[in-house]
Amino acid sequence: MLRKLAKTFQPRFMAAVFEGLGKTHRDEEYAEYKANRAETPPDLIEQVPWIRRLLEAQRIPILEYEGFEADDVIGTLSRKAEAAGFEVVIVSSDKDMLQLVTDRVSMLNPAKDDTWYDPAKVKEFMGVEPHQIADLLALMGDTVDNIPGAPGIGEKGAPGFDRAVRFRGRRARSRIRSQPQDVPRKSRKQS
Repeated sequence: MLRKLAKTFQPRFMAAVFEGLGKTHRDEEYAEYKANRAETPPDLIEQVPWIRRLLEAQRIPILEYEGFEADDVIGTLSRKAEAAGFEVVIVSSDKDMLQLVTDRVSMLNPAKDDTWYDPAKVKEFMGVEPHQIADLLALMGDTVDNIPGAPGIGEKGAPGFDRAVRFRGRRARSRIRSQPQDVPRKSRKQS
């Protein structure tokens, strides 16, 4: 995959980001975070040292910070690079990364036949603008990360929810999750 990326897209800069060791702030905030994830398959664990050696041989920097998830590092780097005027491409199959997409930050998903996500493609795929992805995922919940969604909204209702009720920020999402009865029923049924 690395050779294909390098040959096809010829990036000026490239880095590989790995999960950091230790607990993150998400673990501290929500003890059940990622609690239902299966153990990493042994054959994948065996491949990691070889992947690291390959990256080192190709002089691709490996970024890994204790207490931080790869998502956090990728998000920080993409915002800093964008602010510095770079065009950024995130290579990932993680839908959480779609919230980072802007006019200067795109995402390439090799697991979906190299689908390229710009803001329009994110809207087409997820039903919301990239800056609304965090709100959408908070409402839908995320079984992969063991994050409960808002009761009665779910995956089908969440994309249409923002049209009925305007919300922004962590405090609003928490209120919606803890008080779903206050969400207008009409908005749930319409979505």
